Amino acid sequence: MALLDNDTRSVLQVTDYADRTGEPLTIEEFDGFAAQPKRIVTPGAIAAVTSMTGSTEQVLKYVVRTQLIRKQDGHVRLTRRGQILLNQAREVDELAAQPQDILLAAGDEWASGDLLRAVRQSGPCMVVDPYCREPELNELARHTETTRVLIGPQVASEDFGLTLEALRAPRQIEVRVSPDIHDRHVIPDAGPVLAFGASLNRIGQDKASILVRLSDSMSGVVRRTYLGLWDSGTVWVHSAGGA
Repeated sequence: MALLDNDTRSVLQVTDYADRTGEPLTIEEFDGFAAQPKRIVTPGAIAAVTSMTGSTEQVLKYVVRTQLIRKQDGHVRLTRRGQILLNQAREVDELAAQPQDILLAAGDEWASGDLLRAVRQSGPCMVVDPYCREPELNELARHTETTRVLIGPQVASEDFGLTLEALRAPRQIEVRVSPDIHDRHVIPDAGPVLAFGASLNRIGQDKASILVRLSDSMSGVVRRTYLGLWDSGTVWVHSAGGA
């Protein structure tokens, strides 16, 4: 069940927007918007806030009665309860818009783009890929907000300096090497961890892979594990023999 029905949410959004612009709605303006004849709330739509029996109720009366809106100095503003419910409704929308599991099919020329798009949507993040090479690092630098890349010793001799030296401040990416990584993950600073089956340089080629968003509990476990491996990893430095 939704925390807010569409009519109530629209009233809270308008009130919130007006307040954020520094020109909160007057009580008269609010009444004119919220008291439209078709703007009603059913008992089921408000069950998450308070219990109610009986028939439908106008949103104007509902939001005041349930303390989602307060009247103050001739204006209306969201209460703390109203702001919390509106923020939660927005978070639900954001989660629904995030990518779900994605099949990265073999022979799909768009598969690498799908993966990069998911990395970009994760915001600042650490990418864990034991076989990430310089071309893939370049793609991460150009198209995502990746700040850290954890690689395996097999590719430590790659000339990552070509990409790292081209970055302009404040954009920075640090590369570290760990012999203890085997899986591939996108670990954002905040939010769900993504797991992908094939290395970046193999996505869309001869074998199918899948991009999976982990649960909150699993994301926490993976994040702690790889932050520990990052701390114990070797900072990549450019040399003939790699790190």
